[in-house]
Amino acid sequence: MRIGVTGHMDLTAPTALLVSEALQRHLTTIGGDIVGVSCIARGADSLFAEAVIDAGGGTLEVVLPSRDYRDTKVRPDHAEQFDRPRAGTSASERRLPYPNER
Repeated sequence: MRIGVTGHMDLTAPTALLVSEALQRHLTTIGGDIVGVSCIARGADSLFAEAVIDAGGGTLEVVLPSRDYRDTKVRPDHAEQFDRPRAGTSASERRLPYPNER
């Protein structure tokens, strides 16, 4: 099953924990091969990407909206959370051909 999620970026720590737990619970009920589609933006998108990887057998398809997305949109405090799922063996990446998001 192919699933894409997008959500709020600025989550408080307690809210992020609730969202993460809910995503993990939901993905375990689906079972089978899961392909998660995400741009791994801060917040809900990153939590979803991590839940897909943690689901065991799940794969991640990263869609980046521009060539400069990593350099211009990923803040230093989010870089590790953005890069970790992309570095996994179960991740593929599609970068759209636009020079920037505009």
